[in-house]
Amino acid sequence: MSQVPMEHAIVQYLKNLGEKEQQEVLEFARALSQSKPRGVPGQSLLSFAGSIDRKDADLMQQAIDLDCERVSADEW
Repeated sequence: MSQVPMEHAIVQYLKNLGEKEQQEVLEFARALSQSKPRGVPGQSLLSFAGSIDRKDADLMQQAIDLDCERVSADEW
């Protein structure tokens, strides 16, 4: 989607909102424009490659396989 049609669509939606909702959209847009990406580039993490030995990696994988796919309906 090119920039102009997207801006046009946003303006059309804004026209259908009340003043309070438009203010919320404005605040949200400001927050989005000021947010900075978090994290680090993957390249800087390469020094950690291979730092977990095979036995520990296997134990971690077992824990993930045993517990991460389980859903307990009564926990919510």
